[in-house]
Amino acid sequence: MKVSRKLGVSSCLFLFCILLSTKLHGKGTLTITQSDTSWYMQLNMPVLDLFNMDTIPRSQKLKAHIKSSLLLLNNSSAVVSIPEQCNMTKLNVLIPKEYQFSSEYGAKQHLRDIYALNDIAYVNENTDVEITLMFSCADEINQLDLTLFDTFLGFYTVDVDWKVNLGNGKAELSASSTTVYFSNKKMLKS
Repeated sequence: MKVSRKLGVSSCLFLFCILLSTKLHGKGTLTITQSDTSWYMQLNMPVLDLFNMDTIPRSQKLKAHIKSSLLLLNNSSAVVSIPEQCNMTKLNVLIPKEYQFSSEYGAKQHLRDIYALNDIAYVNENTDVEITLMFSCADEINQLDLTLFDTFLGFYTVDVDWKVNLGNGKAELSASSTTVYFSNKKMLKS
């Protein structure tokens, strides 16, 4: 009886550890605020989902994939469709150090350092890419469309929280529902 009880406790602890280590992939957060004609957006996305991978890359092909993805982040239209009457004033992208490959030698040395610490080289699953967008609009806008679902196919949902002149709200956007509406009449559009 004691043996089966120990086995049951061990199995339960093992299952609990598996549940704790699981992570909801493909989910980001977006905060939108407005002050007069100025708009501020901050988007946080898990880096592993952004690059659609689970570990730091070893191959040249995967490194090239990361570099091309990073280039996309420097274009605001890869993330959000800013209305024509608005002007971009700032775009800032913060990339975790694990993914900053400034030169081939730098990337190789950085990967050697990481692999020296951990042969599997899993990246911290909580590591996020942070994108800050600031723009100004002469006229009031009542909606924004997120284009990141078309750009980054690893993303499934983004929790949006906004505080703008038209009101406050929260919503969950997805590939089938990409537009956030700031008026109280309609929050999301498919």
